[in-house]
Amino acid sequence: MTYGPGDPIAGASLGTSDGWFHWMGRENAKRLFDLELYLDTVYGFAPLVGLAAHKVVGQFLLHTSENGVPASSDAWADRLNPAGMGVTGDGRQDWHDFGDGRTAAFAHLVHLSLYVFGTVPEALRPYQNA
Repeated sequence: MTYGPGDPIAGASLGTSDGWFHWMGRENAKRLFDLELYLDTVYGFAPLVGLAAHKVVGQFLLHTSENGVPASSDAWADRLNPAGMGVTGDGRQDWHDFGDGRTAAFAHLVHLSLYVFGTVPEALRPYQNA
């Protein structure tokens, strides 16, 4: 299955957090404990707000993969930044640090919800300042 620019990120989720985690682990991903928290949180909450979890993970991979290795970018390894949020230049001191994989997932879901729906869904409102 392939996706193009016109494919919506809202919709049903495919796959599982465990499937992604095991694949990324085999591919030498970094911060595995937090990666598992991130994936579990995305798969737990994305369907509640109408986002396709596998597409959220796809965007995560776009922003965190280095040299073909998923979840290995400096932004992920140093700051648990799942999507380049707040990264405006090369100065790492300006990159936002999310502290743990669960907070990173909530920040990513809030960020994407604003793009897709124009608002933060009720289920994510407690996390909108992550």
